[in-house]
Amino acid sequence: MTGIALTWSNTLLCADISTAWGDIAIDAGLQTAVIISLLSDREAAPGDVLPDDNGPRGWWGDAYLGFKLGSRLWLLRRTVLTQKTLNLAQDYAMEALQWMIDFGIAGSVSVVATATGLHTMNLAVTINQTGGSAVFNVLWQGQAVAA
Repeated sequence: MTGIALTWSNTLLCADISTAWGDIAIDAGLQTAVIISLLSDREAAPGDVLPDDNGPRGWWGDAYLGFKLGSRLWLLRRTVLTQKTLNLAQDYAMEALQWMIDFGIAGSVSVVATATGLHTMNLAVTINQTGGSAVFNVLWQGQAVAA
């Protein structure tokens, strides 16, 4: 799996294309795959409550992939950060990363969501592969809503 490298910034809460020596960096590991899987908007499932009037989102290329890319974390954007929200975030992240297990890239994946602030959570993702594991920490911030 080699492609353009993305780097996640917990300070800016966004990903950007990585550069090295004035050129676009290449990622032969899992970091970019994890970022795309978690932070691309997966199509909402039937029955999901949409947080805005933008429709069910998703990516047109899913029709050609045979599976859905991305996560449904965007559905949590305007929710109050409760234990239920943390549990949903874990479920959505696991769903988004399941393809790594299905395609034999990972033997197992685990996600732990913890609140790190009033409107911010950390997703600690551990991907176990033959010969070791990779750990990723992604901060995710929703928008404040009146409770």
